[in-house]
Amino acid sequence: MKEIIGISAVLAMTILAVNVLAGTGGPASITASATVQPVCGISATDIVFGTVVPSSTVSDKTSTISMPIGNTQTTSLTIKGEDWSDGGSNSMPVTQTMWKSSGSYTALETTESASIGQVSFGTPLTVNFQLSVPAGQAAASYTQTITFTASCDD
Repeated sequence: MKEIIGISAVLAMTILAVNVLAGTGGPASITASATVQPVCGISATDIVFGTVVPSSTVSDKTSTISMPIGNTQTTSLTIKGEDWSDGGSNSMPVTQTMWKSSGSYTALETTESASIGQVSFGTPLTVNFQLSVPAGQAAASYTQTITFTASCDD
């Protein structure tokens, strides 16, 4: 499982000045301005490794990260994860999960990575994952949270 963090911007409107011609019966005028910020957010597909036995590796499971309709910015992504847990006393280190957006697999860490790639509307990013289950790992149903963080580029 994963948790997606998206960044969104809002339309900000500021009234800059009010000019009133007091006592003259004349018109009143104002100046208005608006700063339109880019819309930036992401969504991603879940990863299911299925049934795995100790001392085995499952490769090439993918998650596709994309921008929903209306997003206007190119987004740089980072990734981090948590240890695998069965909700009780059993766990596996986060580093048993490996990822790549290109090139070689890299161990998932609990701290954010450098940029793993960019995504823009109409151009999703596919991230491949692999899981290596250590010898002697207790039988259980494990889950892991993987977090992608989007940062809009200027």
